[in-house]
Amino acid sequence: MQMIIIALVLNSVACLAMYLTQQWEVKKGKLLPHGSMIPGTNQVFLHWQDFYCQRYGCTLGLPFVAATFLELWTGGYVTTNQLLFTTIVALIGTVGFEGMCLSDGHKPDWGFPEKGKVSYGGLIHAVYWGLNVGMVIICIYHLLITGNLDGPVRVAALIGGAIYIGSNLCDIKSGNFAQIASSGIVLLMAAAILC
Repeated sequence: MQMIIIALVLNSVACLAMYLTQQWEVKKGKLLPHGSMIPGTNQVFLHWQDFYCQRYGCTLGLPFVAATFLELWTGGYVTTNQLLFTTIVALIGTVGFEGMCLSDGHKPDWGFPEKGKVSYGGLIHAVYWGLNVGMVIICIYHLLITGNLDGPVRVAALIGGAIYIGSNLCDIKSGNFAQIASSGIVLLMAAAILC
């Protein structure tokens, strides 16, 4: 129970930091206001709270995964080599995530407000994302390979993973992860396909 409380507090601080940084950047004019359209498109500029994976996955799902990781770590099941390996994978994953979000087709949002630009909130999110990738890898390893993940801790990890995966699927279905589209080009392409 103690690890769940610690994970909830740490995760809440991280999520609050991302949200408040986003609000500060909107106030300073560095991000479009909530509900704004992306210039030249018919797509909405999404804020942190508009993504299901952040509103539900990060706030509800990932604390369960973090608590599971903390249980494994404080229980002595996580070795130095495992931490080193997951740190390297998390860094590679973070760089890969940043590269994807900085690519030409990425739809501008609160973390990546325009092509080639990362917001301060986006930088915080990159570190947060990388840390969570590392914790997830450790949990999956102990679930599938070592068998050290059992009982209530296993249930917590599976609940957290299900919430996070489900929220990402909602983002895919809703179009939140769609690529940027130029409204004029999209209409011309649609007309060409339909004719």
